[in-house]
Amino acid sequence: VLLGCAKLGAVHVPLNPYLKGDFLHHPLADSGATVLCTDADGVASAAPVLGGTAVGMVLTLGEPGDDRELPADVAAFDFTSGFDSDPVPYQRPVVELDDLAQIIYTSGTTGRSKGCMVNHGYIGNSPRRWAATGWIKPGDVVFTALPLFHFGGQNTFLSALVAGSQAVIETAFSASGRLSRAAAVRATVLRGVGSMAVAVQRQPELPDDASHGIRQANVPPL
Repeated sequence: VLLGCAKLGAVHVPLNPYLKGDFLHHPLADSGATVLCTDADGVASAAPVLGGTAVGMVLTLGEPGDDRELPADVAAFDFTSGFDSDPVPYQRPVVELDDLAQIIYTSGTTGRSKGCMVNHGYIGNSPRRWAATGWIKPGDVVFTALPLFHFGGQNTFLSALVAGSQAVIETAFSASGRLSRAAAVRATVLRGVGSMAVAVQRQPELPDDASHGIRQANVPPL
């Protein structure tokens, strides 16, 4: 969805999958989103809060959700069904570096989540800097539990693509299993945030803690 929107010149609004109720309605309405890409669970969460938003289409990925829950004016499509239809003529748009590419919402710890407006230049340049500095090299395995609805997770994915390496993105963070999982996936670069590193440091020492191939850990602000 991220790369597809970028190529289309559309604006991508990644959302925390745990959002429900007003916390989900706010970014949908505030961003002016017109299409919602989600899965069956997402359809169930979003259906009650689509009123008052500009969403006119729900595109389900994976198992289709129960579209009977959706408002009558919202169309539902299964992502795979489009492969059977005639292709729509595509004319690549002219996208400038300053054009809006994403609206990423903050966690909302001090009030309502705020939409951070991210342009194409930022999305393209930031991963290239990781490769240019040698922080990520061809053949690396970059390991993180940073979510894809945050730029930390997206940047891990994109910088791995740019550098010719591999990204392993966990769906949940485990402090006790962090080092063993890193060893299991043969990680060479670790990405995270400071609170994750502190949680790992507080774990009891184990004999095989150093049995991994990590050459670099990036955990701001440490």
